[in-house]
Amino acid sequence: SDEPMSDPRDANSGGGLNQALADAARNGLTLRALEDLYIEQMLVVTGGKKGEAARMLGIDRKTLYRRDPTN
Repeated sequence: SDEPMSDPRDANSGGGLNQALADAARNGLTLRALEDLYIEQMLVVTGGKKGEAARMLGIDRKTLYRRDPTN
Protein backbone atom coordinates (compact mmCIF):
# COMPACT_ATOMS: atom_id res chain seq x y z
CA SER A 1 0.00 0.00 0.00
CA ASP A 2 1.06 3.60 -0.52
CA GLU A 3 0.02 4.68 2.97
CA PRO A 4 2.91 5.68 5.22
CA MET A 5 3.57 3.22 8.00
CA SER A 6 2.71 4.45 11.46
CA ASP A 7 5.35 4.57 14.15
CA PRO A 8 4.72 1.55 16.45
CA ARG A 9 5.88 3.66 19.40
CA ASP A 10 2.94 6.03 18.84
CA ALA A 11 0.28 5.08 21.39
CA ASN A 12 -2.45 5.83 18.84
CA SER A 13 -1.05 3.61 16.08
CA GLY A 14 -0.93 -0.09 15.42
CA GLY A 15 -4.30 -1.09 16.83
CA GLY A 16 -2.89 -2.65 19.98
CA LEU A 17 0.61 -3.31 18.70
CA ASN A 18 2.16 -1.74 21.77
CA GLN A 19 0.02 -3.92 24.01
CA ALA A 20 0.91 -7.04 22.05
CA LEU A 21 4.62 -6.24 22.30
CA ALA A 22 4.32 -5.51 26.01
CA ASP A 23 2.52 -8.84 26.53
CA ALA A 24 5.22 -10.65 24.54
CA ALA A 25 7.93 -9.08 26.68
CA ARG A 26 6.13 -9.91 29.93
CA ASN A 27 5.71 -13.51 28.78
CA GLY A 28 9.41 -13.86 28.01
CA LEU A 29 9.05 -14.17 24.24
CA THR A 30 12.52 -14.07 22.70
CA LEU A 31 13.37 -11.72 19.87
CA ARG A 32 13.90 -14.75 17.62
CA ALA A 33 10.42 -16.07 18.45
CA LEU A 34 8.90 -12.64 17.84
CA GLU A 35 10.69 -12.44 14.47
CA ASP A 36 9.43 -15.92 13.55
CA LEU A 37 5.86 -14.91 14.36
CA TYR A 38 6.22 -11.74 12.28
CA ILE A 39 7.62 -13.70 9.34
CA GLU A 40 4.72 -16.16 9.58
CA GLN A 41 2.22 -13.29 9.58
CA MET A 42 3.91 -11.62 6.61
CA LEU A 43 3.64 -14.89 4.70
CA VAL A 44 -0.07 -14.99 5.52
CA VAL A 45 -0.49 -11.38 4.35
CA THR A 46 1.29 -12.14 1.06
CA GLY A 47 -0.53 -15.40 0.46
CA GLY A 48 2.69 -17.34 0.92
CA LYS A 49 4.59 -15.37 -1.73
CA LYS A 50 8.07 -15.46 -0.27
CA GLY A 51 9.59 -12.97 -2.68
CA GLU A 52 6.93 -10.40 -1.84
CA ALA A 53 7.19 -11.16 1.89
CA ALA A 54 10.97 -10.71 1.78
CA ARG A 55 10.57 -7.37 0.00
CA MET A 56 8.04 -6.17 2.56
CA LEU A 57 10.27 -7.34 5.41
CA GLY A 58 13.29 -5.59 3.89
CA ILE A 59 15.37 -8.76 3.74
CA ASP A 60 16.87 -10.83 0.95
CA ARG A 61 14.70 -13.68 -0.32
CA LYS A 62 17.45 -16.18 0.56
CA THR A 63 17.40 -14.91 4.14
CA LEU A 64 13.65 -15.46 4.28
CA TYR A 65 14.01 -19.01 2.99
CA ARG A 66 16.62 -19.67 5.68
CA ARG A 67 14.49 -18.07 8.42
CA ASP A 68 11.04 -19.32 7.34
CA PRO A 69 9.60 -20.92 10.50
CA THR A 70 7.04 -22.84 8.42
CA ASN A 71 9.75 -24.93 6.69
